[in-house]
Amino acid sequence: SSRVSRLNRTTQLTGFSDPVYAEACVTVHQFDILLDVLVVNQTHDTLQNLSIEFATVGDLKLCERPQTHTIAPFASIHIKANIKVSSTETGIIFGNILYDATSAGNDRNCIILSDIHVDIVDYIKPSTCTDSQFRSMWAEFEWENKVAVNTDFSGLHEFL
Repeated sequence: SSRVSRLNRTTQLTGFSDPVYAEACVTVHQFDILLDVLVVNQTHDTLQNLSIEFATVGDLKLCERPQTHTIAPFASIHIKANIKVSSTETGIIFGNILYDATSAGNDRNCIILSDIHVDIVDYIKPSTCTDSQFRSMWAEFEWENKVAVNTDFSGLHEFL
């Protein structure tokens, strides 16, 4: 069942006919998203300076930039990336793979990755808390914060 769970969390990032195949397994732990990206060199060339560049939309932040790798012909590697979540908004992770091929001369190659949509609501689990804990957490929400208003009006209808 852990293999089925992993398959349900896996997103294909490139096509099977691309020179580099990539897919990501997305794991969410509270406020952290871990991307475990399988990268497969599908060419007869050694790929040098291969790096994955991720960018995010929404309240997601990439923790560190993944390092560069060299991949032998038809070999594969796993590259991990950590992303911090700061709200329950749906976020989008997008990016590309950059690499140098030994037979391609001095050109830098780029493969655009498919987007990864992360809806944090899918990962929220029910929990319990005491009344005082609930009141404390509720007070932290922006819409519940009260703003003091000083006015010369004496009644609500007059003020409005």
